[in-house]
Amino acid sequence: TNTGRVFRKRGHEIPEASRIGRGIPVINLLELEENETIVSLISVDSYENKFLVFATKLGNVVRIKLEEFIRIASVGKKGIRFRDDDALLGVKVTDGNEEILIANNKGKLARFNESLVRPTGRGGQGVKGMTLEGDAHLIGLATSGSGKLVFVLSEKGLGKMTPVDEYRITNRGAKGVTTINITEKTGELVGMKVVNGDEDYMVITNAGQVIRSPLTQVRECGRNSQGVKIITLKEGESVSSLTVLPKENDEENVEEGLKNTEENSVNSPSETAENITENSTEISEEKSE
Repeated sequence: TNTGRVFRKRGHEIPEASRIGRGIPVINLLELEENETIVSLISVDSYENKFLVFATKLGNVVRIKLEEFIRIASVGKKGIRFRDDDALLGVKVTDGNEEILIANNKGKLARFNESLVRPTGRGGQGVKGMTLEGDAHLIGLATSGSGKLVFVLSEKGLGKMTPVDEYRITNRGAKGVTTINITEKTGELVGMKVVNGDEDYMVITNAGQVIRSPLTQVRECGRNSQGVKIITLKEGESVSSLTVLPKENDEENVEEGLKNTEENSVNSPSETAENITENSTEISEEKSE
């Protein structure tokens, strides 16, 4: 949460709902304090030889053995403390041999080996991951294990993907290198993710507009470019949130099944029935997976 506490819930303890369902208030699941909010949500299957990497908005990083969080009381467990007006940006699970990528709102990105961040106990303030200047603050945390492309998006809807290898590896605490050329046209950087390129991205604006599209529609560009427009904004509207999701195939599979059914309708009834059965089985199997 934004206060640095870690909670744990098993998947079956969270009520299942439809895609468009409103869900239930999180206060019904977790014992949150007043003004405490969830910042990051991660999935964990194994605790051995893994780490949690925390990053704060003012550029600090903390690395803690995941085993420290095997047992968590209902009131949560303190993971990190903050300096001054700092707050939690995000948390990632690593295997101890990954690279950390952090980006700030001024279009700079730092890439360094996680081994440069010495593991500490819970409740530490961490070490400097990136040197920030002026009113700069971190807006993105990612690891090399997530993919081979860096996907960035500006507040005015311009985005692009760039190979991770185009960002040189530095020591932690560096100022970073350019990941997008910030201009009046782009606005500040609001999101940075490391992806494979075959996922979907979801963008939410300050006006409540939501779009979901495949990353295959986003162009690969160099580090110093501005990118291309991936969402059309109204006057006064800006991008407020970015997330990356697994590619959604169910609708495509159903459409493909219907298409095949129509194409096979010119065949004999037995052939058509056989094809429809095969298509339906494939769709059911993929949905089950």
